[in-house]
Amino acid sequence: MAWRASLLLAALTVLVLPARVYAGIVASSTRLIMTQQQPSLSVILANTNDYPIMVQTWIDDGSPDSTPEKASAPFIPLPAVFRMQPGAVQGLRVINKQDERLRALPADRESVFWLNLYEIPPKNPKILRADVHVAMAMNTQMKVFYRPVSLVGAPDNIIDKLQFSLIKNGDHYSLRCHNKSAFHASFGQMTLVAGGARYPLVQEMDMMTAPFSQRDYQINSPLNVLPVAPISLELVLFDDDGAARKSIVALSQ
Repeated sequence: MAWRASLLLAALTVLVLPARVYAGIVASSTRLIMTQQQPSLSVILANTNDYPIMVQTWIDDGSPDSTPEKASAPFIPLPAVFRMQPGAVQGLRVINKQDERLRALPADRESVFWLNLYEIPPKNPKILRADVHVAMAMNTQMKVFYRPVSLVGAPDNIIDKLQFSLIKNGDHYSLRCHNKSAFHASFGQMTLVAGGARYPLVQEMDMMTAPFSQRDYQINSPLNVLPVAPISLELVLFDDDGAARKSIVALSQ
């Protein structure tokens, strides 16, 4: 069985390495999708550190000061605390408690929570390699999307429900995304193209526009004058599998 664990660890590392460069824990997926009637779902974790770690897990609403004690969500990860040896693989199960908190969520749109994977390195420096000078506790977060049964539409065609425009913020322009769908729109790189010039947008940690809402995104170099039409937007949208899908859309004038 050891060779199977090693093979799985290598596969997981290759699949998620670009999104998990600094964290020692890698997961078998970059996001989790929980439906209303689904009792649970599973994800596989691997410890890519060359030292053992303790892992603490919890699910919250994304609050920066959240802790396992403060967290409140209709889902619970099990096991909540476990140890992983170097190169070890561990299954994690997320339970749908189907309690009043779940019933209180909007029925017409997707909701999002965050799975926290808090890894704690050993306190004993003798366990660490000589060239590892500092091993810090790190928290990896994964999005957990909840979808009620009454949702209208499908996430595959979310691009058709997105409207983009340039709006004036003070003395410069920003890109506004209006999401008319029931699903979250998760973006990667975005670049405006107009008159042969390219205007990359500021890359943020979480570039996501919530359902039936709008969000403004900043342009990397301040844009003080509206470019000459036509203006298009090159963008990357992440699908349910975390795959990057490129699209080009025209901006509303």
